[in-house]
Amino acid sequence: MNTSESRDILSFDNAWIVAATADEVLPLIREYHTLQIRNNFYQLRIEDKIMHLLITGVGIHHTIFSLMEAFSAELPSLIINAGIAGSFRKDILIGDVVWVTEDRFADIGAEDRDGSFISTFELGFENPDSFPYTGGALLSNVPLSHITLQKVRGITVNKVHGSEASIKKIQSLYKADVESMEGAAVMFTCLKKGIQVIQLRAISNYVTPRNKAEWQITKAIDQLNQTLVQIITG
Repeated sequence: MNTSESRDILSFDNAWIVAATADEVLPLIREYHTLQIRNNFYQLRIEDKIMHLLITGVGIHHTIFSLMEAFSAELPSLIINAGIAGSFRKDILIGDVVWVTEDRFADIGAEDRDGSFISTFELGFENPDSFPYTGGALLSNVPLSHITLQKVRGITVNKVHGSEASIKKIQSLYKADVESMEGAAVMFTCLKKGIQVIQLRAISNYVTPRNKAEWQITKAIDQLNQTLVQIITG
């Protein structure tokens, strides 16, 4: 089998699940935990599949460090990045699980005198079409036919949006569907290392002026973990 053919097959041999927090995959840990290899790294047996689970910590910095530290011991063939997210779109329902097939670092750059944002690409520090970017975005390296979930565009931020003004500003820049604090970091690292990556997000809230009373985190986590098991077990 040649390399291009092998990339078209989704295999869970030597596959990892990567999450920012243990809470987001707690149902998996409780149901399928078989071995804790170290503080943030677990082995799970999900039916006939042996999976590893890495808990990175919240944010871009923790995510990249945890991944690179784990990669120094072993490289997985596939990573499923699983977590919750906020949705800019009201037609995506709370609890829905979506596949983020395009993500980008949304707030790494500079602020101009008028308050507008200047990306590192516009500043000339990076080429928006140099690997692993395509037009400044990070694109899925898994054939889109492999998973039937709704496909969405994401942004990854250091500060989730919670005011009407900042929400309008970020949407005018990227017209994203969802936002998280880790997705692009996982995709960037995996693409650079040649690892297949799938980013799954369960919607816990809408990106509106901040009101945690309306968030449904438990529902999103339950749906996320059920979807993970369904995908892994086929």
